[in-house]
Amino acid sequence: MHWPHQDNGCVDWESVFDDEDTGLTVYAERAKTTQALARCAHMIVQSLFIRDDDPPHRDAYNNAIRELVASEDAHTRDKLLLMIQDIKLDRIKRSGHVLSQGDGDGERRHEQNDPTKSLKVLRKN
Repeated sequence: MHWPHQDNGCVDWESVFDDEDTGLTVYAERAKTTQALARCAHMIVQSLFIRDDDPPHRDAYNNAIRELVASEDAHTRDKLLLMIQDIKLDRIKRSGHVLSQGDGDGERRHEQNDPTKSLKVLRKN
């Protein structure tokens, strides 16, 4: 998959998520049912967490999506959309970290910086 890039070489995560024609968030917001939104969220997780060290993160997100749908309430849709937003914000933050650190290995994850940490907050609410 080809992602749009900024002039600085980093993926343009704002466009990836928020482009009015092709954005992942925009696509997810169009889902008419919670099940359809959950499928969108799973697709986003499967598309973004593809590195060799990503299975634990991918599993954590997919499990959280399943848990939210299984205990569906009036706030499930908002929580799923918030999860997608958190993934976007984490990607933007990592891009900034890459630039500030001069990390030549792309947007590499560090164990101390777990992209799934926001899931703990979602599960409490």
